Amino acid sequence: MNSKNALFLAATLTAFALAILFAVVNKVTTTPIEAAAAPAVQDTATPEPTDIPATDVPTPTALAELGPLEAAQIAANSAKRTDVYSVESFSFNDQNSYKVVFSSGDIVYVAMDRTILDAAKLQTVIASTTSVVTPAQVIVYAVPTAAPVKKHKGGGSGGQPTPPGEHEGGDD
Repeated sequence: MNSKNALFLAATLTAFALAILFAVVNKVTTTPIEAAAAPAVQDTATPEPTDIPATDVPTPTALAELGPLEAAQIAANSAKRTDVYSVESFSFNDQNSYKVVFSSGDIVYVAMDRTILDAAKLQTVIASTTSVVTPAQVIVYAVPTAAPVKKHKGGGSGGQPTPPGEHEGGDD
């Protein structure tokens, strides 16, 4: 491939990549603007009043089932904390509830009727690592420092090891 063909190919690929990049940037930047610039359509017609029987309207005292997010919010308001670490279902004195744990270690139990069952503050405990050892507690173990001596089988020394340099038998 000669240098003119290589230069033409590089210029074509660069132009293609720039065209794709321009199309993507244009699509990303214009989409939110079009959505924000669209005028809000308001219905100017007034709806006709309808007669709704009183039995179909839910009573305002009936609350929806308590979820973990609402339990965390109730516990955070109660403990005056915002560092919720975890929320889990829990049975507190045979009553369904949520156990809300804060990152500080504080725990709040929230009942399904949105009341606080219990709140436990974590007590800070400082453990000391220093201790006093009395002489009666010290145990000394004997550890051999020399290598064990090999015993030779048979022989004329009655089972005693032969000192180095001395050989049994004749001259070698």
